[in-house]
Amino acid sequence: MDKKRVEIDEDKRKDLHESFNNRISYVCKLAALVIAVVAFGSVILGQDDKTFVILGLCVSVALLAISSLQDNSGKK
Repeated sequence: MDKKRVEIDEDKRKDLHESFNNRISYVCKLAALVIAVVAFGSVILGQDDKTFVILGLCVSVALLAISSLQDNSGKK
């Protein structure tokens, strides 16, 4: 069977790529915010485990770094 491949022009491809990067960036920022709020909330409530708080904050920083890379990838 022949599968037809849909050709997308360059401008449309760049727009789709930028839109995808923006969505990934947004999701990473949102996840980082939720993780940081939960980590700090557990410290405030006194229900914290130092290992998990530090791990959560490290994951938040990593997600923010990923979102920063995604934001800057289209701005070359």
